[in-house]
Amino acid sequence: MKKITLSILAALLGVSMISCSSVKAPEATEEPSQVESVVESTVSETESAPESEAEDPVVKEDGEVTITIPAQLLLEGDSAELSDEDIEHGFVSCVMNDDGSLTYTIDEENFNEYLKTMKSSIEETMKTMVDGDDCPSVVDITANEEWRDFEVSVNEEAYTQSSDRDAIASFAVDVARYHLFSGTPIDELSVTVYIQNSETNAVLDVIWFPNENESTENTVG
Repeated sequence: MKKITLSILAALLGVSMISCSSVKAPEATEEPSQVESVVESTVSETESAPESEAEDPVVKEDGEVTITIPAQLLLEGDSAELSDEDIEHGFVSCVMNDDGSLTYTIDEENFNEYLKTMKSSIEETMKTMVDGDDCPSVVDITANEEWRDFEVSVNEEAYTQSSDRDAIASFAVDVARYHLFSGTPIDELSVTVYIQNSETNAVLDVIWFPNENESTENTVG
């Protein structure tokens, strides 16, 4: 009986030692837990991705188009009340959402015409900024074919002594809104404006939308 008991105790002791070593093994390195954390994070992001992709800023249905402008792309003066200009362009309603975004409704035919108007307005703004008196430091503006990256050449001294940056930032918002109206999802929306010294091409400032708060103002060059 004692021999059997001792044999059982020895066996249990062996199992206990094996169990302890298997428990302590992960503690020797934190790498497995970190990998598990990354995997869990990736799975979580993958599972939530469809919801993000489903958020289309432009929805066409029954001859009407609804466009939702997120709060970070709203300009001063934007409100749920339609202006005379909005009504003239064919917008029939505007609603302020709980997250601060605005949702406009317009019939599809007027919407297509409005897109053309937005593009023409941006082209005219670029011309006015270069040739007009509102932005005295601006010498030239060029853009890539997709209207995602802009290079604004400025007289550096005049730029630092003016409020031209505000006008250029407002212009960038207009371009971002144009892309939004064209159907670009907000998580794919990006407009970058490089402000350069007209003589040296050194980058003086960068304006990036929709995350203008992350601009590298006065840190590049």
